Amino acid sequence: MKKMKTFFIKNKENIVTEIMNPIHDWVATNSNAFIKRDGTSCMIQNAKLYKRFDCKLLTLKSNSGRTQLNRLNNFSNYIHAGVTVKSITNRLFPDGEQFDTVLNVNLRDNLCELKNNNIAVHIRDLQPINVILPKEFYKSLPNGAIPCQSPDSITGHWPHWIECFRNDNSNKWHFEAFDALADVDKINGTYELCGPKVQANAEHHTKHILINHKSEPIEVTDLSYNGLKKMLSNTTLDIEGIVFHHKTINDLKCKIRKSDFNVER
Repeated sequence: MKKMKTFFIKNKENIVTEIMNPIHDWVATNSNAFIKRDGTSCMIQNAKLYKRFDCKLLTLKSNSGRTQLNRLNNFSNYIHAGVTVKSITNRLFPDGEQFDTVLNVNLRDNLCELKNNNIAVHIRDLQPINVILPKEFYKSLPNGAIPCQSPDSITGHWPHWIECFRNDNSNKWHFEAFDALADVDKINGTYELCGPKVQANAEHHTKHILINHKSEPIEVTDLSYNGLKKMLSNTTLDIEGIVFHHKTINDLKCKIRKSDFNVER
């Protein structure tokens, strides 16, 4: 399961603007909407249980103590032609000239100034460039780890699925939820683990459960900024947010949450 991007572009306060991210133009005509729960992602594949593992870049320090990935020998060889990458505390930033609409990149505030819209946008909400880093740039992976996607071109993070084993106590709550599922319900797919010991139990469960990510459809009639803000501001709608799944392209989705509008749950 790839890391999802937000439906709208965010500002420097991490709140969404009224501008829809153009890479999500498929949502209006070719998507299904499902409730987003606040837990941790899991996967069931061939009756085996998996959890997320984020493989991060190695921390390499200069004499000043700052991370300096761009000082590694031949680092530029791993970046596609014409792309300049700067690094500050393990975050990779593309050079502004690689985006047609970007006027300037402000590394200090992690912002890009957009020519067309005359606003500043957090770099992580821009469509990423394709950055390829070799495995030696990353911390070691557990055996059998399954990559969810290519490494993130901005943060460098590389999400994987790793199998849960019962002799590992960190998987205790995962298996409590897994064992509570009937065998017929252990279908291949991704799930949200929720319960008393997960994310402060925002979903208010008394036991740990696995919720299939496509088990709770929700009707969305207005995809505009005001429409979604009004919907998610409704205090009777006790959910973290909404995930839009592409109808035919597996694992293509995006999200919108109450917190994106600075609305408390």
